[in-house]
Amino acid sequence: MMLRGMGFDNTTSLYVASGKIYNAEKYMTPLRELFPLLQTKETITSPEELAQFKGHSSRLAALDYTVCLRSEAFVMTQGSNFPHFLMGHRRYLYGGHAKTITPDKQKMVLLFDNPDIRSALSDCYPTCLSARRSWRRPEFRHVKSGYRHLASFHLDSQF
Repeated sequence: MMLRGMGFDNTTSLYVASGKIYNAEKYMTPLRELFPLLQTKETITSPEELAQFKGHSSRLAALDYTVCLRSEAFVMTQGSNFPHFLMGHRRYLYGGHAKTITPDKQKMVLLFDNPDIRSALSDCYPTCLSARRSWRRPEFRHVKSGYRHLASFHLDSQF
């Protein structure tokens, strides 16, 4: 739904970089209906090609990394090392102009927590998404840790 709200239509090719998805048929069907050109490791490789990677999670992750690295746009959905390394690598390769979408999870929670999701989609969805498209205008997070304040205090103070 987020991608549809941003203007991606059913002619958009999507690659889902993930491990084994629990009950994939049930949970991936709505996404596949919105984006019929949905791809995974299993759909872009033959069983023979994929067999050499079975049992090697790092090699499987490297396949995902390579596909995401060369993609036109990348949507970050989690805060682990994988997307952060990938974002940095894409910025380096494309001179800082790689399309990376980082959804604002706090606003998305408000949207999906609404029991009347249809009205939420029409009212909140465009504004919830438009502020976080990093290739247009990045938003900077405010650091709440006290460690930065201590470091700047010691650097600014004179002994």
